[in-house]
Amino acid sequence: MYALLKQQAQATWGTGATVVAKAGLRLWLIAPEQDIDLGEVDPRSPFKIEQTDGGAVAVTVLTPIAEEDDVEAALTALRNESRLD
Repeated sequence: MYALLKQQAQATWGTGATVVAKAGLRLWLIAPEQDIDLGEVDPRSPFKIEQTDGGAVAVTVLTPIAEEDDVEAALTALRNESRLD
């Protein structure tokens, strides 16, 4: 199973698609060169992935989206904000 996840991560990296593995509330980002343990993550928490020119990957888990908020609208707003950075 891990080999399939790693292969998918390599095939989709940089396309906007991400590969994650989840066990309970614990989440891992599967990246082509490394896996990043994000710890226990609220299911409504988006995360931001950044890669340096040297290839290092950093992930920031953001504040959970409020239950009353529309998830797609909140994610679209976050994407638009990050384009302005």
